Amino acid sequence: MLKTNFILLSILTLTQTYILSQVPNIKFEHISLEDGLSQSSIYSIVQDNKGFLWFATLDGLNKYDGYSIKVYRNNLADSNSISDNVLNHLYVDPPEHGGKLWIATRGNGLCKFDETFGTFKSFYAYESDIESLSSNNVKFIAGEKDFLWLATTKGLNRFNKKTETVERYMLDNEDYSNSNQVNYIIANKNNGLWLGTNNGLCLFDKGSGKSEFFHFSTGNGQQKSLNIINTVQLDKNKTLWLGTDNGLIRFNTVTNEYQILQHIINKPKSLSSNKVTSIVIDKDQIIWVGTEKGGLCRYNQETKEFAVYKHDASIRSSLQNNNILSIYQDKTNILWVGTSLGGVDKWNRAAEELSLFRHNPFDENSLSSNQVRSIYQDQKGRVWIGTVQGGLNQWLKEKNKFKHYSHKPNNPNGLSHNHVRSILEDSKGRFWIGTDGGGVNRFYPETGKFKTYKASNTGQVSDRYLSNNHVWRIIEDKKGNLWIATNGGGVNVFDPETGSFKVYKNSENPNSLSSNNATTVFEDNTGTIWIGTYGGGINKWDEKTKSFIRYKHDLENEKSIGNDRICAITEDSKGRIWVGTKGSLSLYNRKNDEFENFDEDDNFPNNAMMGILEDQKGFIWVSTNSGLSKFNPETKKVRNYDIRDGLQSNEFLIGSFCKTKNDLLIFGGINGFNVFDPERMIDNPNLPSVVITGFQISNQYVDFDTIISNKKMIVLDHTQNDISFDFVALDYIFPEKNQYKYKLVGYDKQWVDIKFKRYATYTNLSPGNYTFKVIGSNNDEVWNTEGAEITVVIEPALWQRLWFKITSTLFFISLVLLWFYLRIRRIKKQNEQLEKQVELRTAEVVMQKDLIEQHLHEISEQKREITDSIVYAKRIQTAALPVDKFAKEIIPEHFVLFKPKDIVSGDFYWVGQKNGKTVVVAADCTGHGVPGAFMSMLGISFLNKIVNEKEITKPNEILNRLRENVMHALHQTGEENESKDGMDITVCTILHENMRLQFAGANNPLYLVQNNEIKIIKGDKMPVAFYDHMQPFKLHEFDIQKNDIFYIFSDGYADQFGGPKGKKFMYKPFRNLLGEIIDKPMYIQKEILDKKIEEWKSNIEQVDDIVVMGVRL
Repeated sequence: MLKTNFILLSILTLTQTYILSQVPNIKFEHISLEDGLSQSSIYSIVQDNKGFLWFATLDGLNKYDGYSIKVYRNNLADSNSISDNVLNHLYVDPPEHGGKLWIATRGNGLCKFDETFGTFKSFYAYESDIESLSSNNVKFIAGEKDFLWLATTKGLNRFNKKTETVERYMLDNEDYSNSNQVNYIIANKNNGLWLGTNNGLCLFDKGSGKSEFFHFSTGNGQQKSLNIINTVQLDKNKTLWLGTDNGLIRFNTVTNEYQILQHIINKPKSLSSNKVTSIVIDKDQIIWVGTEKGGLCRYNQETKEFAVYKHDASIRSSLQNNNILSIYQDKTNILWVGTSLGGVDKWNRAAEELSLFRHNPFDENSLSSNQVRSIYQDQKGRVWIGTVQGGLNQWLKEKNKFKHYSHKPNNPNGLSHNHVRSILEDSKGRFWIGTDGGGVNRFYPETGKFKTYKASNTGQVSDRYLSNNHVWRIIEDKKGNLWIATNGGGVNVFDPETGSFKVYKNSENPNSLSSNNATTVFEDNTGTIWIGTYGGGINKWDEKTKSFIRYKHDLENEKSIGNDRICAITEDSKGRIWVGTKGSLSLYNRKNDEFENFDEDDNFPNNAMMGILEDQKGFIWVSTNSGLSKFNPETKKVRNYDIRDGLQSNEFLIGSFCKTKNDLLIFGGINGFNVFDPERMIDNPNLPSVVITGFQISNQYVDFDTIISNKKMIVLDHTQNDISFDFVALDYIFPEKNQYKYKLVGYDKQWVDIKFKRYATYTNLSPGNYTFKVIGSNNDEVWNTEGAEITVVIEPALWQRLWFKITSTLFFISLVLLWFYLRIRRIKKQNEQLEKQVELRTAEVVMQKDLIEQHLHEISEQKREITDSIVYAKRIQTAALPVDKFAKEIIPEHFVLFKPKDIVSGDFYWVGQKNGKTVVVAADCTGHGVPGAFMSMLGISFLNKIVNEKEITKPNEILNRLRENVMHALHQTGEENESKDGMDITVCTILHENMRLQFAGANNPLYLVQNNEIKIIKGDKMPVAFYDHMQPFKLHEFDIQKNDIFYIFSDGYADQFGGPKGKKFMYKPFRNLLGEIIDKPMYIQKEILDKKIEEWKSNIEQVDDIVVMGVRL
């Protein structure tokens, strides 16, 4: 007797939630027609035993490997093609049952896919054959070892895999027609099948063939729609979950009691739609329910609540369509959702571990700005976010929104500046906000008011004023004092009780702070204060002597700190000090007072370490300019994450990191912030199948009689020796991060590591036997070292075969012997004649010897005269260059590193002064040696005329006029075969009176150093010569201050070959070298640059002229 005890349940709607909330915020990836789907309604999804995913659509069968899709369609002319394009369901036998893929079609029966040949065998319904299908509309397939159970519109069928015959079963019930439309099949453990039909739930006994029906009602009588059962699932508690046309039914198979879960209007916690089309119970026993028009629902059996996931046109990662047709969970726990006209939606749980929060312009309660500068959790567990432009945010986790505090000019009690770099709650519960430009604010959260502490507007120095308003970091020491790092004003120590400031700045005293540009402050467990600076390294405060101990990068000492620009300082649970710099992650050794450095060579994605946190297991997490890294201090192994893993961006910001009281880690960057539990950041353990998917000959794909992944050998003739292989590792977590290595045995001596590429190409292979092997990894570098392989035989041409070679060799030897015999006879006769001529020739040789000696003497004299001329030309060129005394009078602090490749140079530099403005030039003329020198002399001559005579000082106008002169002098009009000579040049003009710098460049850039940071200002991409797309040169202009530096140069320094691998020096190392020496005197900078390039090139010849000019203003 069926007991009808029903409950109607209603549940919360889905909102975006925090990582610890009960309902996760799901972000879907999408597979659409643009990705290769043949049609966008997906009625069934299954994964085969190799790992390929298959999608059943209304227009063919689709095979997906994570990157591309292969479509199988019906071809009326090919009986081995799939029988129908309109498909209902897919089923794959487990490996022990044969591993075959079976396809249920809507109008043409059942198909079996042959994976060896890529063909299909079809089975149809015939009225005259009782051993055929009862209907060609097959709705569902369930499998056993030797049989398939088929749900059709005309009853239940048992298909014998061996005999390929069918036994038909008609279900006993009063409503015969509806009862025999079977929609779904699931086995129980008592030799029975649970069937979802159009007339209720049926329990079918496989032994007797008898059936028992269960019908459902809401209490107002039986409802037909409630008994149209579209899908059935059985959980581990022996509870059946039935998806009907009028709700979700939870049916207890032991007591026969059931509950009905339906949609209730104005009850957002109820089922989103009453028509349930699909159900999946995942590996965590979570119930996923697909509906018609109501999207996807997630049922929590503990709270009896649904979470609803629907399409939202404003959210790219939402469900693509609210009509759900199928749900499937693959071997790696990825959830795949088939929609009606929306393609496939993929939910990758691994990507959800990194929760992301960012500004939404359509949501006023979202984060106020995407550029996150500071993160802090207070004593009450509240999280505060400081941004670059949006002020201060309080993260209201429970409400999933942010409360904003921003600067308003007319509010004296408001935040003083919107750029919030530091947040602190002191031991007495007082809040302090550090701003970049607005000083320090004391914040009163209860009233939302702020009290500001700033530097004096008049520049007055007093213990009542902050030294600088650009505050980067605030900490509280064990004594209750606040240490405030400022950019430009050193470090302030603030006593909150007295309101007084004590300032520590850089001075000539070597025990003073190393730089006034302080970036961060940190107190370790011993009470020692560490101060990081931008350009001055790290400082340790000695409380006894009231002085600083400096630690700076030393090019000659690999145990020094990795870089002088400090971003972060932290201490781990073992008392080790970690320093993040712009050049390395540096570990301080207290015993030896030295550093161990880790960088890109240790597998970090980038050398700029912006933030550092330790998790509960002792791993060090580092945010960089190219992603997030997990570092194991014991094994030195690095695991990297990037934007593909769900990061806000690959670029993170200084100071933007926090560890919460419940051990979550938060890192912020240029596009929001990420929150995650490091315990849940588990590497993907799944071993991917590796499959060869394609083969090309001369860039043309080859179709074999068998599928390439099942082929063991390929035989080619000698002309088919340009070949390529496509392959794939079948893991869908982050398929774009799967990696590959391959090897052609018989050709490659070692494995070829190609990272993320999925093809290998070989050209001009010699005849022979080869074995192509490929191995692959998943996104976390779990390698399938067995991989896949295929043998390739390239047969030799006729003339390459052994018998042909032997015959040809013997014939050739015979010809050689004959030729040798005839040659000996001829030589004997020639010797007799030669003996007679020797005496005559001897006299001629003596005469020629005397003549050659005379010519050698003449050549030697000519060489000496040419060399003397070039040396004289050098003196002329040197005289044309600026006199060092003159240059020093104009720009006292400068250097010029001038290293011609030959005696004379194609590079030159020039300094001039006119009308109180100083013009500085560095140029690289076409070629080097004598041709280059001629161009340089032209350039110097033209510059003298343009600046000194014409009184033109604007750099862009100088370049425009110089180009006109060069084109006129060399008769350049753009015609073919004319001279293409010219020059790449940098021109800077110093306006001393109003402290401005003007710049224009032809191909060459300007490096401008301000606040210890090198700025790259690019010139125009055209030379000083005729150019097809000539435009007027652009003028760049900057405000400058005393001690700013600029560098101009030719390409000779960066292009010099050398080092251990004989490679170019390159511009990035050149900039890094300049960044390390910018605080040194200019003459020392020149010496370091000269020494470095000499050491770099070593015994390698100088390849080009070199000029580097540095000017300190």
